[in-house]
Amino acid sequence: MKKLMAILIGMMLGVILAQAQKLEISVAPNYVFPSEKDTWDKAYGIEGQLRLWANEYVGIAAAGGIQRWDINETSDALILNDEILAVTDFTGSANMVPLGGSLLIRPIPADWTKLIQLTIEGGVRYVFVNSNVKGTMVETDPVSVSEGNVDMDNGLIGLVAGDVGIVPLENFSIFVGGGYQFDLSKGNVDWLDSNISDNKMKGWFVRGGVTLMF
Repeated sequence: MKKLMAILIGMMLGVILAQAQKLEISVAPNYVFPSEKDTWDKAYGIEGQLRLWANEYVGIAAAGGIQRWDINETSDALILNDEILAVTDFTGSANMVPLGGSLLIRPIPADWTKLIQLTIEGGVRYVFVNSNVKGTMVETDPVSVSEGNVDMDNGLIGLVAGDVGIVPLENFSIFVGGGYQFDLSKGNVDWLDSNISDNKMKGWFVRGGVTLMF
């Protein structure tokens, strides 16, 4: 089934590439509101897209970017019978590089796109993760301190988004938008030789940028 899906997607992309009528390049800073607030505080970065349009309504995009995800720097205590047995503390951030592609739809009639552009996007991103998160655990009985880097595996996310743009100049537009990203495959999070959780990157995001049309 996976091979069949890959073949069908490849055929669809080949048809669009062969019939491409317009090329666009877009650049957009973004800000993510992570749903896993116990783990992540915020995330922000930038993404660029190379867009090929088969016609005025349907296109595809190759996308790549970079983001910084800041950890929620809070301390957690392990308590038994009103006695604190251990306290854990995590600090730092992770750099993430999402790479992938999207299907694009512009439902507004072609004549209107000379003034305003509504773009609907659905896509997939493979996310390379470089963790700079460190963890510390202090145990009270007996007193001991353990420290170590937190390792995070790469992950796979999907996204749905919408942008509204205006065209103040020929072949140039400015847009704002947003959407939601969700986990398709979660990477492991390991610390002190133990798996402590999954790396969940779902959340709402906003973005705004510019598009050059050729």
